[in-house]
Amino acid sequence: MVELLFKLWSPIYDSAIFQRPYYRRVHARLRAALEGASPARVLDLGCGTAQLTDDLRRRWPNATVVGLDLSADMLAAAQRRLGHTLPFVRANSAALPFAESSFDLVTSSLSYHWYPDAGRVLAQLARVIRPGGRFVLATLYSPARSATLANMHLHSLADLRRDFEAHGFSVVSVERVDPLFVPTAIVIGQRA
Repeated sequence: MVELLFKLWSPIYDSAIFQRPYYRRVHARLRAALEGASPARVLDLGCGTAQLTDDLRRRWPNATVVGLDLSADMLAAAQRRLGHTLPFVRANSAALPFAESSFDLVTSSLSYHWYPDAGRVLAQLARVIRPGGRFVLATLYSPARSATLANMHLHSLADLRRDFEAHGFSVVSVERVDPLFVPTAIVIGQRA
């Protein structure tokens, strides 16, 4: 179901009607949360059409920035737009094809709520992020308690914090951004 959704969504995902009022606003807040960082290796998890991935490449032109997504259609849209300026990997976020401590920074913008087993994803991130590295997450959240809505898994902010800590991340900050009244948070975790 989710794969079909992204297949249908990929041709229009980069349209200004979606990007300007919501996605780009969230990306701007996520980028602001990265102030002062200077990573050598960055992974953008669930990169979709690579809007944020491209922002990160421009911000750190000397870093290796990799975009990863499960949807072949979203990655094809990214490739059409960006050509071969970035490396893209098609893989499941719960089974990352990278060695231990491969990245200084992992970002994920608005894909986490689609993961059926976020705990497995966090375990993989704890494996591929070097000690002291960071995971910066922008995700939809549930204002009350964690809930599943269709195929989306909306975690409460308390559950997000608990899950991060259970997988070896200290929570540096949690910020609610809520553009267009959509409950959205940016969570920064640092790997022990």
